[in-house]
Amino acid sequence: MSGLLRGDKTSCNNLLELKTHGGITGQDIEEIVEKAIDTARKNKPIKTILFFDEANTSDGIGVIKSVMCDRLLRGVPIPDDCGLKVSLSFITIFMSYSI
Repeated sequence: MSGLLRGDKTSCNNLLELKTHGGITGQDIEEIVEKAIDTARKNKPIKTILFFDEANTSDGIGVIKSVMCDRLLRGVPIPDDCGLKVSLSFITIFMSYSI
């Protein structure tokens, strides 16, 4: 992804993904957000994206809401200038059945 954003072949890790599921805790989510903030600071001025996959399946949905909507981590604001974008996408899978 970074090559698309930078327009060159230089590599940088600017896409972090957390595959959430029933076993992912709020603490796990907080740790990946901290890692994403650190990565974003190193990647500046390139934006870093944190993608939560299947967030609705996690018990830590409240932490995800706090990060995405309130831009807070443990009650502390995520710095606006750190270069981190938080992304959540909803994907529906349609299984077709033939009779």
